[in-house]
Amino acid sequence: MAKPVESIVKSTLGKNGRESKLQAAIEYGWARAKAHPDHLKFRRGCTRASLMWEATVEKAIELFAGDHGVHVDEHFDTVSFIFDGLVLVRFKKADTKLHTRNYPTLLAELFHEVTPDLFGYAGEQRVEAVYVLNQYNTEIVWSGIVARDGDEVIWKFEFGEDAKPMVLRPAAEKKSTAKLAKVKKPDAEKKKKSGQ
Repeated sequence: MAKPVESIVKSTLGKNGRESKLQAAIEYGWARAKAHPDHLKFRRGCTRASLMWEATVEKAIELFAGDHGVHVDEHFDTVSFIFDGLVLVRFKKADTKLHTRNYPTLLAELFHEVTPDLFGYAGEQRVEAVYVLNQYNTEIVWSGIVARDGDEVIWKFEFGEDAKPMVLRPAAEKKSTAKLAKVKKPDAEKKKKSGQ
């Protein structure tokens, strides 16, 4: 794998409306996951993420069907989209640091390593099309392309012309709860204080 170069990835995904199609697939997947009749009852967060991934991939395959420069490869229990033989993209959910929450399989750990050829595509640049949910998991707050070298995010760009950079908020300062309520004293203590 070649270390992902932002200009190459951007120009490759800029052809034939590919970037917009990646974004549309993510938005479609989110709409389908939210519309699932049991989406509020899921006990595991990964259930909704799995449903969303399936719908996103389904839509992406449909959207890229007419683009002869896009090869869809179903392999190793995932689906990769290879653009012009140069850029390999997979869909993922990410946290606010733009890291995915993969189970640490060997394949997941090697995906962002520069040297291994994992999929038989010599020289492809592997990146992820990710989405980030808000703190309540009710809306997508960021979606775009993320390139990493190991654990380090080396660059990112958000989908859409009107994209705003994702602002990471620091953790809220914990405030004391001591002054929130005043405990009422029992009647017996009141009488002692008043001298009765």
